[in-house]
Amino acid sequence: FAARVLARQVMFLSVHRMRRTLHVLLSLCLPVAASLALSNAALAQQGPMTFVNECRGNSAANCFVIASGEIQADSAAKFLALMAEGVDGNRVLFDSPGGSLRGGMELGRAIREKNMETEVGRWESNGVTGDVVPGATCASACAYAFLGGVIRRVTEGNQLGFHQFYIDPTQVPAQIAGEALVKAMDESQRLSGDIVAYVIEMNVDARIFGLLLDERLGGLL
Repeated sequence: FAARVLARQVMFLSVHRMRRTLHVLLSLCLPVAASLALSNAALAQQGPMTFVNECRGNSAANCFVIASGEIQADSAAKFLALMAEGVDGNRVLFDSPGGSLRGGMELGRAIREKNMETEVGRWESNGVTGDVVPGATCASACAYAFLGGVIRRVTEGNQLGFHQFYIDPTQVPAQIAGEALVKAMDESQRLSGDIVAYVIEMNVDARIFGLLLDERLGGLL
């Protein structure tokens, strides 16, 4: 019930706020729909997200599922495939600039299903084992996937960031037909409701979504 009420509150955003989220609306009309990006350049430097089980010692407590790269629609399936093979440890270590929004939420659900913890950090291999070092970023879609952890950690020197989902304004046509804009608004409201429902499902205060809408486009929260 709470999810439906909050979703309706998002759907009845003020006209002013709807204009501020116009990039959301337009993105749903284009091939890049439902994608989050810290920046196009950041994602361009990343390949699809990979999942690798690594350990820094002989104890399972020192093992991680290393999740790095761009989150895509099939990232959750890839994660579950690795889990089906059997892994050591119960922590997912994230280092990702973002990617697919819906892919991030599905990955978060898969992580919760497997009762895994999440952490932001970068794995540095020494050729034999390796260790977790600072300097990692988990932003946009990655931040939503991060919420799936039953316990969540962001240690010093690493960053977790939420921001508005958007597209490069240079990709937006100068004029959008009225019918397309209405469709985009409808899809955006549905997506907003899905985000709120997901955040509540992950036992996180849904007001974070309101803060996200107030954040300057492209800025991290």
